[in-house]
Amino acid sequence: MVDPTLGNSSNPELNAVPPAGQDSPPDEIQRAARRIAEALNEPLLWLVENAVKELGVARSQEFLEQTLAIEAQGGRLRAKGNERRTPGGVFFLLIKEQSAREQIKRIFKGPKKAPPAPSHAGAQQAGDPVPLGPMSWDEARVEIARILKLPLERASVKITLVGRPTQVSKTKSCVVVALKGSRPPSLPKGLPPAPDGSDFSYAVFISLRHWAKVAPIMAHDKDERLMVEGYPIFDPKRGVTVVLAQSVRTVNFARRERRAS
Repeated sequence: MVDPTLGNSSNPELNAVPPAGQDSPPDEIQRAARRIAEALNEPLLWLVENAVKELGVARSQEFLEQTLAIEAQGGRLRAKGNERRTPGGVFFLLIKEQSAREQIKRIFKGPKKAPPAPSHAGAQQAGDPVPLGPMSWDEARVEIARILKLPLERASVKITLVGRPTQVSKTKSCVVVALKGSRPPSLPKGLPPAPDGSDFSYAVFISLRHWAKVAPIMAHDKDERLMVEGYPIFDPKRGVTVVLAQSVRTVNFARRERRAS
């Protein structure tokens, strides 16, 4: 969370600038503010909306891109130098550094009226993150296209598949099985819903050694399922995700292992 205090512009010529967001429809401002707040994990949605209203959607997007570039390079420290700023803190620091004094005053002016305190149990308390609506998949595509333009850090990737294959092809060097993905039953709040057509197919390549251990169990128990962990490779031409299996077990066997440990 950022500290919504007033910053000062070092350039006196930037004062008395009218809000740039007045030409944008209110719903466009709200959508842009929600998208930026979610990208920054910033709970002060009203403050982000103030920034978009004052600076405009395009300029606010520029500040977001600057923030993400700084975060990719290690972020910014607070004034005392002993703690890293949050992404939202970096975003508003950039606004303070690059905006006019009058713009900063209008952005960091708090809400006109605080919402009434809820009385029922479990209600949102002061300081809790502002609930944000789910991102649409169209908005997610915009974020995907933008974030992939920034420098990327390498990450270890592993995917886990659980299911019983109905198609098995044995080659001279390995076994290939096919599995059909399913839509997630539920996701954390704020994430975009899985789009239609996301239940795509997987082609899983399993070594002969691994397959020899699980095949008899699968043949004996018609309700048994495979648990495969491996390295995913997306084949855009065929619209299928290939998984190179690194670990292959059956579900019931994995459960017995966990109980034993």
